[in-house]
Parts: sequence; C-alpha cells; structure tokens
Amino acid sequence: MIFGPEQQLILPIPENERSDFEHFYVSKSNLRMITQLKALTQGDHILLIGPEGAGCSHLLKACCFNHPSLNTMYIPLKLLNELSVNSIKDLQNVDLIALDDFEQTQTDILWQEALFELINHCKRHNITLIIGGHDFGGHLKLWKDLYTRLQGMLLLNVTKLTGEDIQHALEAFLATRDLNCSSQIIAYLIKYISRDFAVLKELLLGFDAYCMQRKSNMSMHELRTYLRRP
Repeated sequence: MIFGPEQQLILPIPENERSDFEHFYVSKSNLRMITQLKALTQGDHILLIGPEGAGCSHLLKACCFNHPSLNTMYIPLKLLNELSVNSIKDLQNVDLIALDDFEQTQTDILWQEALFELINHCKRHNITLIIGGHDFGGHLKLWKDLYTRLQGMLLLNVTKLTGEDIQHALEAFLATRDLNCSSQIIAYLIKYISRDFAVLKELLLGFDAYCMQRKSNMSMHELRTYLRRP
C-alpha cells in the first residue's frame, strides 16, 4: 500500500475513478477544509472526521495522490482483521501516512497502542500523518493516552452534501462522462432512492451500462424498469 512517484495505489479502484481532489465535489461548507488539506506541509498531523458517505476515504487517498514526489502510504483499518499490528510499526522511508477508519481499533487495545506509537513515531521523524474516521469524542472506547494524542491533532470536519449539493455533484460527475441524464432522473433518485453520493454514482453508472446494453436512452421509463430488476 505504498505510493511512490511511479507507483499506483494497491487498492481495487477503477482507473476512471481516481480518488483525487479534482474528482471531489467541493460544497461551500467544505471549501475551507479542502484548502487546508491541499496546503499540507511536511510534519502536519490532521484528524479528518466526517459522517459515512461524506468522502473521508476519498480525501485521504487524494492527499496521497496530491504528492506524487513523496513516498506515501494509505492504511484502511476496515481491513484491520487482514492486517498485522506490525504493519504500522517503525515505518521507514515514508513521508506521508493516511490512516482510515481509526475507530475500528476501539475493541483492540493492541491496535490502539500501535496507533499511539505511530503518532509518536511520525512526530519524531517529521512524517505527515492524516487520520480519518466517522466519529470522534469521549464516548468512543479509546485508550486515554491515544485519545489525548488524537485531541492534539488539527481537527478538520467533512460535511455531508445537502440535496442541492448532491444534485450539482451528480450533474458534474455525469458531465465528465458525457452521459445524457436528465435533472428529473437525478432529482428522483435523490428523493426516493438515496442521498448518498457514492451510492448514487454507482447506481447511475449501472443504469448507463443497462441502457447501453438495451440501446436505449436514460429515461424515467428505463430507470423504473432498471430499478425493478431482481
């Protein structure tokens, strides 16, 4: 999971779905946060918090993509059961680390201790560290020393998109793929299907593939047929 100047992210991300800043719709409420992430300097320590579907994982990867000349690492703790605690210990030759879903460590004191040591290691070696999660506060079951370390980081909040934001974001997303999908369809999906931007993106891509296979337009009639499939 190392990024280098000529390396690709070792994650199942489609080539046309680059998780960079250019592909993140920036609402007014997130503008300051994005500006601060883009202005990272070596040795910065940031805690990035946002609700499910707000785009925290996308932004953590974007921070790595935004520094192609550095050795960077993205660590998804959703895969905690597949990772060894040793994978985040005494990391060498890394300039930037983006660690996702830190709250996954709540039930594992060994991982919490390792995360505590990672923060200390990054401070000692001037490594940029961005830790992401969906929640932060005293209600989390975190080791006190780790919680204190996290409190000492710069907290940036990612705000979930409003319905209007989602509409604009989806229209921009469809425009990059030259897909002819009406505003009526987008409004219908937001109102009746989901307000999660990531879910709607995948649904629209699937709907487009469905229409191409049937050699039909992306119409409301075809959408209803598509949604009724088993």
